[in-house]
Amino acid sequence: MTKKLEVRTQIYLEKAQHEALKQKAAEKSTSMAQIIREAVAIYLTQSDMDEVFSQNAYLDDPIWKIPEVAQNFEGTGFPNAAEDHDKYIYDGERPS
Repeated sequence: MTKKLEVRTQIYLEKAQHEALKQKAAEKSTSMAQIIREAVAIYLTQSDMDEVFSQNAYLDDPIWKIPEVAQNFEGTGFPNAAEDHDKYIYDGERPS
């Protein structure tokens, strides 16, 4: 198995952060470095999503129209919603 290219770096943590991280690593039987790498990966992914959301690109997705669609069909029921949900959301069809 090929090891990913890693770059050594140095960071400064608050003492309480260091102790909590050390304890968490012991609980998970892993290294502090691994937990930090995972946290950085999550942060970077979240930052990418924050950028998408800040650009409002997601607002064009018809999925956000579900409340409006549901109101239009109030009282009619969705007998086959699990099967035909894409039709209702993306094509604007009424339930049969």
